[in-house]
Amino acid sequence: MGLPGLLGSLAPLLAALPRGEELPPDLDARCTFELVRSPETFVRVRIEARGAKEGTTSFSISERWGGVEHFEKGIRALEVRDASGKALPAERPAPHRWSVRHPPGAPLEVVYELAPTGERIGDERESRYRPAVLPDLFHLVGTTGLVVPDPLEGEEPRSIEIRWVGFSEAGWKVVSSFGAGPEPRRIRRPLHEFVYGLYVAGDLRVVPVPLRGGTLHVSIAGEDWGFSDDLYVDLVRRIVVAERDFFDDHGDPHFLVSLVPVGERNPERRSLGGTGLTDSFALFLLAGTGIEEEAETGRGLRWLLAHELFHNWNGQKMPRVQPEALVYWFSEGFTDFYARRLLMRAGLITLEEYAADLSERVGAYLASPVRNEPNERILRDYWKDERVERLPYLRGEVVALLLDAAIRKASGGARSLDEMMRDLLARARRGDTVSTEGLLALAESYAGKECAERLRRTVVEGRTPEIPPDLLAPCLEGETVERASYEPGFDIQASLAAKVVTGVIAQSAAFREGLRDGQPLKRWSIHGGRVDRPIDLTIEEEGKERRLSFFPEGKPVPVPRFRVRAGAGEECRARL
Repeated sequence: MGLPGLLGSLAPLLAALPRGEELPPDLDARCTFELVRSPETFVRVRIEARGAKEGTTSFSISERWGGVEHFEKGIRALEVRDASGKALPAERPAPHRWSVRHPPGAPLEVVYELAPTGERIGDERESRYRPAVLPDLFHLVGTTGLVVPDPLEGEEPRSIEIRWVGFSEAGWKVVSSFGAGPEPRRIRRPLHEFVYGLYVAGDLRVVPVPLRGGTLHVSIAGEDWGFSDDLYVDLVRRIVVAERDFFDDHGDPHFLVSLVPVGERNPERRSLGGTGLTDSFALFLLAGTGIEEEAETGRGLRWLLAHELFHNWNGQKMPRVQPEALVYWFSEGFTDFYARRLLMRAGLITLEEYAADLSERVGAYLASPVRNEPNERILRDYWKDERVERLPYLRGEVVALLLDAAIRKASGGARSLDEMMRDLLARARRGDTVSTEGLLALAESYAGKECAERLRRTVVEGRTPEIPPDLLAPCLEGETVERASYEPGFDIQASLAAKVVTGVIAQSAAFREGLRDGQPLKRWSIHGGRVDRPIDLTIEEEGKERRLSFFPEGKPVPVPRFRVRAGAGEECRARL
């Protein structure tokens, strides 16, 4: 056996030996990521902390996050050890929790492995969000792979050291929410900010971008992109600067935007996704994607970056009350509103693109079959029904549009929604959280009681608001047109879950195309509530595969369509 093989066979034994280095008194926890390359590539995680004073300590991983559950299934060979390296008997009061008894306040460590996950990250939510350990990439959204001690939870800042072992030796670059490079790094943050961090290592290009107040690191994995690194980095920089300038917030010394490829290259489709985390944004793109190409939502990479990076404020620095789903109309809808507004102000989209996108979004809301559902429905079915999942984005965007116009009118043009957003950030810095009732009260102070009541009826009760075609005069003018409502003609969620067609509606476009209950469902392409894109399904019929394609069009409804008014100039960039 050669030296690498011998070391690989001894790895479990070496990991069980005493550390030889105690946790310093000024440190609350230490997290070590260790890259192991033989006999397989995996990452060992070691988290050290002092046990509870009561003599019983629990370590836990998130039960669910982002619509994904059972992250404990990605953990193997977990042990909780004492200062000598001896494994302590652990109980499992819940699948995601381990509990041990020990002398009061004794030093403890939890050690476990994140196993290899294949050759690539899959193009679905499950694969994107779970830890990825590939031959050339380690990608971890902390909440899905960190087993942390419960005594350190809460809002109190904790001193935590992060270490990377074996990555530089393998030629891997390292970057995280808290800085670039493999050197040990100390942070002082509440535990949940550490847990919601992003941790990436591998064959990366990590580009530092100096910004006012700090550094933006843009991390790129993969070579098969429809854009150059320089073009992509400049796009990220322009959006980050536009949003920091909007809030006049340049205090973050470090911010990370990470790009990784997912799925297999497919010229016939595009898939864009991402999530905002502590001082970071994780971006997932199908290989071959370009800057201008649309995703299934009808918006491309610029829109995704603008939306997700805005969450650094709306959702992160302006935290929501629990349950968060009741405030999604604000955190998602207002974020969509500002993605469009700030892209235009930064010169990244034209006035014509602004008007076209606005028309599409308002039309999609008015044509949504669930637009009159109350806010409580979002709490109940957000992760169960794609129509409900889309509702807070569309509803909130329309509410932002109406509130912006109302504030301008009430103030004689002196103020807009911009001032209210900055006010919210200032309140958050004083300890406030964002809630529906608090937002409506603040809206009343800016736009009056009558406006706040109208918004309440829309946000809470689900009533359809009036959207005047001249709402954005003198920059945009509108007309009323008819648009088909979204009706897929079958129960999408139940059918995809069972991979069997169910809930087909008689006389729908799906029914007319030949879709029937009970047909095995082999493949599908569904564009998130869009009536201008066909639904493509491959079903099995009499032992043979058959492809069905139809537009999910229901009954027509009247919607406004906006266009740029003749003579509208650059002053409209500051107004819209």
